[in-house]
Amino acid sequence: MLFHPDQMKTGIYIAIWILFSSCTILFNKWILGFFPYPIFLTTWHMFFASVGTFTLKKTTNLLNSLDENPISNQVYFSNVVPIGVFFAASLIFSNKVYLYLSVSFIQMLKAATPIVVLLLSFVMNLEKPSAKLFAIIFLVSSGIAIASYGEIDFVFIGVLFQVLGIVVESIRLVLVQILLSNNGLKFDAICGLYLFAPVTFFFFLKFSYQSILSFTLIIFFYYLFLDFCH
Repeated sequence: MLFHPDQMKTGIYIAIWILFSSCTILFNKWILGFFPYPIFLTTWHMFFASVGTFTLKKTTNLLNSLDENPISNQVYFSNVVPIGVFFAASLIFSNKVYLYLSVSFIQMLKAATPIVVLLLSFVMNLEKPSAKLFAIIFLVSSGIAIASYGEIDFVFIGVLFQVLGIVVESIRLVLVQILLSNNGLKFDAICGLYLFAPVTFFFFLKFSYQSILSFTLIIFFYYLFLDFCH
């Protein structure tokens, strides 16, 4: 057999992830083309992510690893909350950039994220510098520079938002690694979303006037739903 069954299963999962990720990116770009309120949309995204993961935890076994790896209040407020805040900042910058740059150019710039993560890992002593890693950084950086040179849709404010998004997203990823390694925790992406989405949602509510409107609409539809149920 050319491929092991586990390798084929992994390849299928990766292909599905790429498909849905690409569809989500294009869908976001399409929505923001006629509804340019990224924070409003992201607030709703985090609201439904919070409700969805809470429902999954109560009705399925997909989040059982959270029960196997309980998180103390100290760890929650010192590690989970900061990650949620950086997650919020990453979503804000990553969505606002679609108002200024093309999808293809955004994806070129996002390729720099692993570089920033690696550099931050050096600073936090999570990785040890080596000639091999620096060669990889040089090759990826060169590729991004070549791909970005002469970009027709180059808009400085858009590039600035993307750079800020890359930085805060890289910090978030490093903080997640610290959370898992320092506390001996093991959980998957759904469990992570269950922990971080509510923090991100309430961060939006506190610091965004668009989110205040979102919260008002949420309350309105909630009572409308209760009235319908009765």
